[in-house]
Amino acid sequence: MNLTYILILVVLGIFLLVFVYIEPMLAKHKIKNSNEYGSARFSTFKEVQKIFDKENVGHIKNVGFPIWFDKNLKTVWMDKETPHWVYLGSTGSGKSVTQVIPYCSFLSSAETKRSAFITDPKGEIFATTSKMFQDRGYEVITIDFRNPEKSNKLNILEPIIKEYEEYMYYDKIKDTDISFNNMAISHLAETNRLITSLSEMIMKEKVEAKDPFWNNSARQLLEGLIGFFLEEYKLGNINREQITMTSIRKFQNSSMAEKNFAKFKEYLETREYGTKSKDSLTSIITASENTYKSITSVWGSKMSLFDDVNVANVTSISDFDFGILGKKPTVLYVIVPDEDKTYFTLVTVIVGLLYRELVKVANSMEDKKLPVQIDFILDEFANCPPLSDIEAIVSVARSRGMRFHFFIQSFAQLDNVYGKDVAQIILDNCGLVYLKTNTQETAEAISKRLGKRTIEQSSVSQSISLTNYNGNKSTSLMARDLLTPEEVKQLHYKMIIFPIIGFPIFRDTILYKKFSCYKKGMIDRTINSLKDLSYTYFTVENIKYEIKNKRGRFRDRLTKENQQMIEEKLENERNLFKEVEEILKEVLTNKEYKVDYDECNNRAFMKINVDNLDNGTLIKVKNKIDNEKYHIENSKQDNTTIIEVHFKSAF
Repeated sequence: MNLTYILILVVLGIFLLVFVYIEPMLAKHKIKNSNEYGSARFSTFKEVQKIFDKENVGHIKNVGFPIWFDKNLKTVWMDKETPHWVYLGSTGSGKSVTQVIPYCSFLSSAETKRSAFITDPKGEIFATTSKMFQDRGYEVITIDFRNPEKSNKLNILEPIIKEYEEYMYYDKIKDTDISFNNMAISHLAETNRLITSLSEMIMKEKVEAKDPFWNNSARQLLEGLIGFFLEEYKLGNINREQITMTSIRKFQNSSMAEKNFAKFKEYLETREYGTKSKDSLTSIITASENTYKSITSVWGSKMSLFDDVNVANVTSISDFDFGILGKKPTVLYVIVPDEDKTYFTLVTVIVGLLYRELVKVANSMEDKKLPVQIDFILDEFANCPPLSDIEAIVSVARSRGMRFHFFIQSFAQLDNVYGKDVAQIILDNCGLVYLKTNTQETAEAISKRLGKRTIEQSSVSQSISLTNYNGNKSTSLMARDLLTPEEVKQLHYKMIIFPIIGFPIFRDTILYKKFSCYKKGMIDRTINSLKDLSYTYFTVENIKYEIKNKRGRFRDRLTKENQQMIEEKLENERNLFKEVEEILKEVLTNKEYKVDYDECNNRAFMKINVDNLDNGTLIKVKNKIDNEKYHIENSKQDNTTIIEVHFKSAF
C-alpha cells in the first residue's frame, strides 16, 4: 500500500513539473505562419541576393548603397535604385567610421567614377580618405574654415558675377542683332534668380516665421546690395575683387552713419527703375527710421559671419570652378567648426550654389545628365539652415545624376528645420538607415515603420488533487512589434536599412578598416598667407569720388566710362530709327519736313517738324509708326506740326 501511494505521488510530481514549469515555457511565444495581425519581417539573404546587385569589394563596377556583405567582406550587394538616403544616428552612433568612410572607399575604387561633395565638421573624413581619393585619380579640393591658410578659395558670389559678365557682354552688342538682345535679357534674368536664391539661403529661418516681414525685408536688402555692387562694377566704379560678401557687409555697416546714409540714398536716386538696386532698395531705405533699423538688425545678425577673418579670406576669391565636379572625378570637402553653428549657413549656401551650377552642366548635355555623376554626403544636415527648394531637389536630382546622403540625429531635428510637411517629403523620397537613437519619439517611429508580426500565444490552466487532475491549454493569435521601441533603443553595433523596395534589412555595422579597398592617408596641403582684405572693401565714403554735384544732372554723376557707354547706346538707338525715316519718305511725299534727334533720360528719340500737315496725313503717319515698338506724341506750333517718336521701352 505504501508503494502505491509512492507511485501516485511520483506521477503527480511529473505532471506538476510538466504543466506548471515546462509547458508554459515552451508555449510562451510561438510565431505562427499566419498574417492575421501583421506580416512584418526582415529580408532574407535569398531576397537580398535576388533584389540587389552583387559586386566584388575589390573591384566594384558601379557603386550603390551597401546592403549586405558576405562573412569574409569580399562580396557586397548594393542598392543602386534608391535615389537618396537619410541616415539616422545620434551622437556616438559611428556614422563616420561605419557609413561615410566605407562608402568613400567603395566610391573611390569603383570602375565608374563619381564625384563627391562631403561636409566634414571635424575634418575626420578628409584626414582618413583624401589620400585614397587622390591616389585613385581624383582631384581633391577643400573649403576649410578651420584651417583657412590651407583652404582653397571660393567667392560665393562668383556664379552671380560670371552670369552678370555674360549679360554685360551681350548688352554692349544687343542692338546689332535680336539674338544678342535676347541673350542679354536671359543672362540678366538668370543673374537676378541667382541673387534671389543666394539671399534666401542666407536670410531664411528654420521653419517659416510667424511674421516673415523682417526676414523677407532683410533678404530684399541683400538682393539690392548685391545688385548695386554689380551695377557699380558695370559702371567701372569698382573692380571684380571688391564684389564679395565681406565687402557688401562693410558697405552696409558704413551706410548706417547718418551722413553716409543720406549720401547713399541720394546716389541711389541716380539709378533707373528696372535696375536691381533701385527696385529692391527703394522701399527699404525709404522706410521709417525704426523699421529700417529693425530690418538692418536682422540683416546684420545673418551677415555677421562674414566679419570673421577666416571666412573673409576663404570667400575673397575663387580658385576653382564648381562645374568641375560634374565634368571630372573630384572630391570637395567642406570643413566647418561644428562647435559654432553660424558656420553651417555657409554649408547650405555652398550646397545650393553647387547644385544650381551642376544642373546647368547637366542641362547642357544631350541626355540632361552630368558627364560625371556626384554624391552629396551631408553630415549634420539638420544643423544647417534650410536648403531652398529641397522638395524639388530630392524629386529631380537623381535624373540629372546627383545622389544625396542626409545625416540627421532624429526625426524631430529634421522637422524643426523644414517643418513636418517638407520633412516628410524628404523622407518619402529617400531610403532610411537607422543606426542609433536616445529619444523615445524616434525609437517609436522606427518601431512603427518596421510594423507588426503575428504571434501565437498559448496559456495553460490546471487543477490537481490527490485523486484527480484537470488540465486545459488554449491558444490565441496576437500582434507584436517586429521590434519594440525599447528593443530599438537597445541595439548596439547593428543597423536597420529601409530601402525603397523590399523588406527592411537588419545587419551588423562594419568598421571601415575591415574593408580591403580602404587605403589610409591624408594629402599634404600648401600653407598660404592670410591677408588683410581691407583694401578690397567698397564703402559709402568711396562714392563721393563719383558724385560731382549734389544737384547736378544725372549725366554729371557718372564716370567717364559710363558717359561713353551712354553715348554709344544713344548712337545705336538713333540708328534704329532709320526704318521710321523710310516710313516718313513714303507717307510725307511732297511735304516739307525736318528730322532731328534728341534725348530724354538717356534714351534717344526722334523729332520731326512738318509744315502745313493736315489731320488725314498725320493719322497715316501714326498708323504706320505707332506700334509695339514705338510711341508717338504730337503738338502744333503756328503752322508747324511737331511729331516725337519714342521707344515704348523708355516709358
